[in-house]
Amino acid sequence: MIDFKLNFSADSESIPYTPSAAFLQLPFYLNVWGYFKAKAGYFTRREGQEDFLLINTVDGCGFLEYRGQRRTLYKNDIFFIDCRELQYYGTGPEGYWEFQWMHFAGSGCRPYFDIINGSGLNIIHLDDTSEITDVMSDIRNTINGTDFQADIKLSMLIMRIMTCLAIHSQKFYVGQYQHYTEIINNAIDYMRNHYHQPLDLSDIASAVHLSPFHFSRIFKGYTSTSPHEYLIRYRIDKSKRLLRDTDMSINEIALAVGFTNANNYIRDFKKLVGTTPSKFRRFWVE
Repeated sequence: MIDFKLNFSADSESIPYTPSAAFLQLPFYLNVWGYFKAKAGYFTRREGQEDFLLINTVDGCGFLEYRGQRRTLYKNDIFFIDCRELQYYGTGPEGYWEFQWMHFAGSGCRPYFDIINGSGLNIIHLDDTSEITDVMSDIRNTINGTDFQADIKLSMLIMRIMTCLAIHSQKFYVGQYQHYTEIINNAIDYMRNHYHQPLDLSDIASAVHLSPFHFSRIFKGYTSTSPHEYLIRYRIDKSKRLLRDTDMSINEIALAVGFTNANNYIRDFKKLVGTTPSKFRRFWVE
């Protein structure tokens, strides 16, 4: 479903791009790039399109309705949305909205979308968008050029933008829990000093004088991972050194890094590393 009204200046641009089939497995591939100087009445209402959209407001004012929210967009505001979901955006009450935009897809889109937006919508405001603006210009130049490696370069350029937005989005989420920094650091120190012992959520929460529920919530908000996930990853990292540098058995290593038995260790190791501890060890030995 799509409904729209196109009302923008003659020097606005919309440049479609078709990637080579050989490069559709890249993390990102471009579908279309644009730069609009939209006037009063411009809007797009869409749902069900199989790609993602990024818009960087350069000047003026726009609006976005997405996931039950209506947000006003000002200069240096950026959003990144999944076009399969219902979206409605257009020129704001000032009657002028200048913005860079691109539609793109690829295996890297969904993970970055989840990092940036979570379960809602995150409008990212940057004090200085020159990096984003410059990369978007590089994308345009790459499209218009004759470089046979354009698909690879475009994927890299989109990755730069996504990484920048992901970092800034995490700063936003961490900022909400900034006054818990000391507590989080103390909890991490406690897990690192006691990882080889049996630990559960209540043990860690008690060490920083919080209830398990409250501690779990602020730890996840600050680090984007749960205390349990953090502890398991740390234990796995410690076990890799023992697999590589010692002749300890798998069972001995499991117990040495805090797992209650080898089966749980092997299960979690394979889940995080993609192979078993024994195969990981043979890789280093051979």
